[in-house]
Amino acid sequence: MYRDTRPDPAANLQSVLRGLTDDQKDYLRRPAPQPGAAPQQVTDAEALAELAVLNGIAQRAAAELRQDRLLNEDSLPDTLLQHLLALSREIRRVTEGHEMLAPQAARAALRNWARGDGKEHALAFHDLRTRLAAVLATQDADALAAQQPRVRTAPPPPAPRSNAEILRDELAETIGRKAPNGEHATVKAILVIGGRAYRGRNDGSRVSQVTYDLVTRRLDRLEKWTPTGCAEVHALDAFVVDRNFATEALALAALTGAPPAYPDGWIAAMDARGRTPDARSWEKRLPCDNCRQWLAALGIQADTRGALS
Repeated sequence: MYRDTRPDPAANLQSVLRGLTDDQKDYLRRPAPQPGAAPQQVTDAEALAELAVLNGIAQRAAAELRQDRLLNEDSLPDTLLQHLLALSREIRRVTEGHEMLAPQAARAALRNWARGDGKEHALAFHDLRTRLAAVLATQDADALAAQQPRVRTAPPPPAPRSNAEILRDELAETIGRKAPNGEHATVKAILVIGGRAYRGRNDGSRVSQVTYDLVTRRLDRLEKWTPTGCAEVHALDAFVVDRNFATEALALAALTGAPPAYPDGWIAAMDARGRTPDARSWEKRLPCDNCRQWLAALGIQADTRGALS
């Protein structure tokens, strides 16, 4: 005889469920009566419907078992089949033919049979019902979950870029690009701090008093150098003015406090250089000795990779 090779009876139990009516499935969804509990009072119509449901479930399972399909790992198909056929015969005996009883009497007779001569058959059906109910409960839960609206979660916000990364991108847009023509020394600087870029040029314009004090009080000497002629100082001034620091002390605390409000600042300066005055481009350069002093004192790092002296 052919034997279904599927080792898990769950697939065969699902096949049984696919052949059941809605009434039969609703019966499986109800809690199974506890052994020895008093039977629930029902009408004649309800008693007859219950017996029909029991017979229908038994017959549907028997159809699978006749194909030698396991429904219980602990019982061979032929063994369970004989239990179910015995139950079905008893239901037909009390509901059909010359031994037919009134609906409620037939229900009571089946109950007495399940406690006596048919106890083994009834227990086998009870075990099958428990297995079918468990599979059906899983199917119901899956169907309910599929009906729920899918919750769409917003993608996580991108990680904020570091000051060094922002400066790198700024330089990529500038280094090697065309610079102003002429023979005058032209320098510009980009300071990235607090996630923002601040720019300055060596144009000789005034800087705020806060910036002037912040820089000059961090120097040991001012040899051939003025703050207003320094692109790095003008970039720092753009930051100081933007943050509206009222005093040098407030600006210094923001840059060097414990912890600083604006840590990990990065700066880079560029010269306009070229073989001829009308063919100049921006090239990264090293900070001068004076700038190295105040940058270090304020905790600002200079990007000197690939810089020219």
